[in-house]
Amino acid sequence: MTDQVAFFEGVSKSQDFNAIDNYSPRKRREKLYETIVDVKHLELTDKLRFQVDAVVEMETHLFPRWHQGGYHCSIEEICQWMADSIPRELYNLLQIPTHPRKFGVMPYVDFTRPPM
Repeated sequence: MTDQVAFFEGVSKSQDFNAIDNYSPRKRREKLYETIVDVKHLELTDKLRFQVDAVVEMETHLFPRWHQGGYHCSIEEICQWMADSIPRELYNLLQIPTHPRKFGVMPYVDFTRPPM
């Protein structure tokens, strides 16, 4: 875990416009909004915008607490905690493939189930 922590500590020190702490939330919101509107063809309601903002805030403010020593767990655990904390409406919306062949991606696979 030490190498992962050191990496995230290092990249989070800069504060310029394109620093990870500024760039990452800006681009993350942009991509989630784009997925909802342009890929899923849904209206970006205030409720969905709030859910996106909640996820981005979690990713940009809570995740760094892990690499700053605020949570004593593995990267796998903190990632699972984050996935479990995504609002279910947004989580479910993002789990449904739109058209796998059109976008060149594999069909949805439920990784929470053991392989057959």
